[in-house]
Amino acid sequence: METKTERNFTRSYLPWLLAAGALLVYLITLDKSLSVMSAPGVARMVGWDWRPVYTAPLFYFVTYPIRWLPQGVQMLAANGFVLVCAVLTLALLARSVALLPHDRTREQRMREQSEHGLLGIPTAWIPPVLAVLVCGLQLTFWELATAANSEMLDLLIFAYVIRCLLEHRADRRESWLSKMAFVYGLGAANNWAMVGFFPAFLISVVWIMGLGFFRYRFLVRTTLWGLAGLSLYLVLPLIYSWMDPVYGDFFQALRYNLGFQKQSLSLFRPYLLLLLGLTSVMPLLIIGIRWPSSMGDVSAAGFAATNLLMYVMHGALFLVCLYTTLDPPFSPRRLSMGTGASVLTAYYMGALSIGYFAGYFLLLFRHFDGKAWERPTALRQMFNLLITVLVWGLSLAAPAALIYQNFPKLQARNSPDLDRYGHRLAESLPASPAVVMSDDPIRIFAVRAALGKRADQYVLLDTGALAKKPYHRYLKKTYGDKLPSAAAPPAGVEEYSPHSLIEFVRLLRERNEILYLHPSFGYYFEAFYLVPKGLVYELKLCPTNMIEYPTLAADRVQAQAAFWKGMEDGDFAGLKPKVAALTKKERDYSFNLLWVASYYARALNHYGVMLDANGHAEEATTFYQRALDLNPDNPSAFVNLEWSKEWKKTGKLLEKFSDEAMGKLNLYAGNWDLLLSINGPVEEPTFRLELAQVLARSGLVRQATYEVMRVLTVDRTNAQAYAILGSLYVQGGEPDRALTLINKIRSDPALAPTEAPRQLELAQIEAWAHFAKGSLPKAEALLQAAQKQFSTMEGAFLNMAQIYLIHAESQRTQGKQTEYLETMTNALRVFERQLKAQPRSLSAMINYGGISAQLEDYAGAIASLSRAVEIERDNEIARFNRAVTCLRADRLKEAKADYEYLLKQNPTSHRAYFGLAEIAFRSQDWPAARENYDLYLKHAPLNTPEFFSVQKRLSDLRRKGK
Repeated sequence: METKTERNFTRSYLPWLLAAGALLVYLITLDKSLSVMSAPGVARMVGWDWRPVYTAPLFYFVTYPIRWLPQGVQMLAANGFVLVCAVLTLALLARSVALLPHDRTREQRMREQSEHGLLGIPTAWIPPVLAVLVCGLQLTFWELATAANSEMLDLLIFAYVIRCLLEHRADRRESWLSKMAFVYGLGAANNWAMVGFFPAFLISVVWIMGLGFFRYRFLVRTTLWGLAGLSLYLVLPLIYSWMDPVYGDFFQALRYNLGFQKQSLSLFRPYLLLLLGLTSVMPLLIIGIRWPSSMGDVSAAGFAATNLLMYVMHGALFLVCLYTTLDPPFSPRRLSMGTGASVLTAYYMGALSIGYFAGYFLLLFRHFDGKAWERPTALRQMFNLLITVLVWGLSLAAPAALIYQNFPKLQARNSPDLDRYGHRLAESLPASPAVVMSDDPIRIFAVRAALGKRADQYVLLDTGALAKKPYHRYLKKTYGDKLPSAAAPPAGVEEYSPHSLIEFVRLLRERNEILYLHPSFGYYFEAFYLVPKGLVYELKLCPTNMIEYPTLAADRVQAQAAFWKGMEDGDFAGLKPKVAALTKKERDYSFNLLWVASYYARALNHYGVMLDANGHAEEATTFYQRALDLNPDNPSAFVNLEWSKEWKKTGKLLEKFSDEAMGKLNLYAGNWDLLLSINGPVEEPTFRLELAQVLARSGLVRQATYEVMRVLTVDRTNAQAYAILGSLYVQGGEPDRALTLINKIRSDPALAPTEAPRQLELAQIEAWAHFAKGSLPKAEALLQAAQKQFSTMEGAFLNMAQIYLIHAESQRTQGKQTEYLETMTNALRVFERQLKAQPRSLSAMINYGGISAQLEDYAGAIASLSRAVEIERDNEIARFNRAVTCLRADRLKEAKADYEYLLKQNPTSHRAYFGLAEIAFRSQDWPAARENYDLYLKHAPLNTPEFFSVQKRLSDLRRKGK
């Protein structure tokens, strides 16, 4: 037995020595600048993140004082906070390992006879050291210990709760359980994982206390401490309800946190929990069992077999837990990918188990001076020595392997590339006050960190958040009168309209220069365009007398050429070799480098496209190549380079893309937003034309027009492009240009359409142009003629009806009810004519039914929709419209049958659940109404028109006890 002083060293002093060592390691490897992974955590700690905080209240309050620090030290303090949490967690881990009982098996009890079974051998310091090393050097832990995040505080709480449990087991003081209950309550309010672990901790307490757990006074006291901790759930909702009601009332804020925790827990399916538990919970479960001295067979052979089984089981778990820290496919890090969870608790429990198993083998296979008949044979002594050496070897090899594997990854993760990029952005900003906009919060955080004290002279706007009411509240609180007020949305509408936001930016532009941090697209660029200015872009107002964008001035081209030359000789000279040298494996963790390289590549590709559009095709090719040097996976730059070379070489369009180009494009699966946001625009005509149609469908007429006109500069006989351009002229309020274009197409033999669909398309555009000019009779005449000429095609009928519907709505808003009804009837007659020409046209039947329902001719509407259902039984639109019409006509039984049929086709149809709930509500079937409203809320998107009214109605039903 070792002395009391030695035991005290292991349990009392060693944890702090290990903490000091961890502090030194983490200080050396600390993320001293902003990184892609730490940016969200830093932003939340220092107050850059505008979003209301409904979750993790403990983290919010503990880190709030960081906002009061000078800007120059805020980021360092944010990273330093998690470093301190990590160091304290490792100290608790060392203490907890030292408190683990080593009286679980018969052999342990024979060799360790201390009062509480605590390890008392001379090498008792090895298990805590090994546990701290494998936990502290594990990649996920190391990453989160050196960069701002909220997970490390959660782990500190978890570690303290385990420490309390083990301390109580050792000294039986119930004050440890009171502390545990209070801290557990705080942890549960802060971290959803603590909610999931509650049953395990409850069972552990009962297991340790036995029947003593059920004492009334103990239960009451512990419950009250737990409730005191859980009261943290209420603090943020109370603050918001008293101080910031725009963020929601008390119950909305509380429900958000509870809902978030529930959703987070639901991400872990049973099979995933089982796999995660194999290397975390299961070893601790085995450690918690105090195995009997015999398993039934009391013979020497029986004892030997039992001991061998225990050795194998403990050895296997020891090796598996050690291997798990290296992140094999079954590790928590790999298993939790896609859930957004760091699963630090799984690694912590694994480290606890590793410490125990190391102690287990050091205890059982040490030199044993028992009685003569208990002394080991020479063979057993050799075996003991072998196992002891193996444990020592693993205690050295495991940390060494973790350092070898993880240190390069950590360096890449905490590299200063994003910080440098932020400084380059800041250098491109004007010295005078300005507004800085970005669609990407990471860029905003990077430039804000780089600006330091200068940040106060700029207004930094996250355009992705500008549509949200709480964000405008945050802006007003942060910038005050520096910003104009945007026109508030109507009552009940949660977001600002694009029109009001464009007007808001227009007012901003009158006061200040506006800079965009990157090229972009979207509704702002219907009123504004970008002019490159170093690494940023000046936002300028589009001329009112033209739909096209102005060309780039020659002096701006020269200035940008000089800027990019400086970047090529400066930052890019170091960045390109780094990107080129990355192996496939290294690319998986070089977030900062690749992220920043993709930022630069997008800017280079965008500028290449601008040069091409301004007559500098040769220089454009150079920029496409530079973009690919920084991001070889950029499909936009790759296609642009491929297209430019082909056009320069042959003067012809590409017949098809290369397999390599298609491989890069296929990764985006047709997602234009993602493709353009990450990689920039595509110059190739086929892509431009497709993009133009996507933009046109989104109402982005000016941008769509620009794309089509670029196509026509290289493909002057593209009839489809001309037709799209004509339609865009109409949408853009230039019907005369549309009519001029149509005349040009018809008079040019190379463009004049010979196919019926193209001829009909021109007739439709011409009709819309005349309607836009205010000549409804001319539009009617053109489309009626087209209906006769192309009677088997839908277009002329549908477009005529659409014109009538738009005209009718205009009459209704002017209070011309008689004219409104007459025009709606005209639309109805169009579909009657279509059904005569096309008796089995489902769309005509559905449209006829829809207009009849608007005119409250429910019988006619139901009859038409029923014909459509007879032809196509599973037509969802026809059946849904019939259900709605029957509901409006109070034919509830028929409506219910249709809604139930729709649910058979699609069990998650929120519209069907809403219809069934309305039927039940009218029928006063309150249980069915509540059930279907609940199902509606479960499946419906938040932006559906009736979502919040359903919430209110459901709340009213429950309040009234219905």
